Amino acid sequence: MSDQPATLSNYRGHILLVEDNAVNQQVAMGLLRLMGCTVDTADNGLDAIEMWRKNSYDLILMDIEMPVLDGITATTSIRNDERHQQLPNTPIVAVTANAMDGDKELYLSRGMDDYLSKPFSRQSLYQMLGRWLKKHSESLLTDDSEELKVTESSGESDLNVAQLNNLRDLLDENGQPLLNNLICIYTESSSQIMRELSVAMERKDFDEMRRLAHALKSSSGSVGLDKVHALSREIEHGCRLSNTENMGALYLLLVEANLSAQQKLMDFIRC
Repeated sequence: MSDQPATLSNYRGHILLVEDNAVNQQVAMGLLRLMGCTVDTADNGLDAIEMWRKNSYDLILMDIEMPVLDGITATTSIRNDERHQQLPNTPIVAVTANAMDGDKELYLSRGMDDYLSKPFSRQSLYQMLGRWLKKHSESLLTDDSEELKVTESSGESDLNVAQLNNLRDLLDENGQPLLNNLICIYTESSSQIMRELSVAMERKDFDEMRRLAHALKSSSGSVGLDKVHALSREIEHGCRLSNTENMGALYLLLVEANLSAQQKLMDFIRC
């Protein structure tokens, strides 16, 4: 692989990325830069509204489940401001890990313009940007190109090495390789989530368990941790449906899987 990453498409676009998950935020920023975009970030819906009021954006990528203010409420506020002030609509894309039947229709009915399911592939992000942004030049990414797979793999392994290798060409805001820092962010944040999950388990606070499992599902999917992703999704789903009989066993499996994944991530960046 070349030391200099190839730009996938020289898009013309200033984007507001609204995402509270640090791992997902870094991956999305790296991909957007690679595609030629400039990016501002907000950690919650309230900050997103304030940034939108102060700046001009070609596109907003809006997470749905966030602290302080969720993405649907933030979108409603932006649309109300646009209507009252007779401003042109800024395209808003719902970006969510809650890929359930009817979700896309719900988000579109609440004022959003498009939908992108997390974890997303490089190809799906590129195609979505193509619906809303203009290009300076043609893309080097085609339908036959190898894309960044962050969807379910053919088997649940601790570490999806192919997916991690596809993150090697992403750069941070200083033009430095992003992967090592991304792994450190995941290790620290997932350890904190597991500590909070243990407390929620003891308290039988299944709503908090659902929230924490959702966060871990999202970030682990972005860095190719298939087993952690699958177990987190199962815990989230069980808590959502109040099917909590096997939570203790699932939690122990998740603890073991995440510790194994963290170690393999550290081994990966040492090689």
